[in-house]
Amino acid sequence: MSGRDGHTILQARRMVDQLRRERNVRRATVSSCSADLIRYTQEFAKDDVLLTGFPNDKMNPYRPKGGFQCELL
Repeated sequence: MSGRDGHTILQARRMVDQLRRERNVRRATVSSCSADLIRYTQEFAKDDVLLTGFPNDKMNPYRPKGGFQCELL
């Protein structure tokens, strides 16, 4: 058995192990998951700076930088 064959067999074993683990995962319906997601986003919307903005400009890491500018051409 060459190194490549051993690698292929190892990959196949890992895939089978992963599929066995995924088989045992408890599934939920899309409707219940989406309801949970909507409830979660509504609950934490007040803390989301993308929705409410930053309390002051200093807290915004994406604000335009002022001050020293250096242009090398």
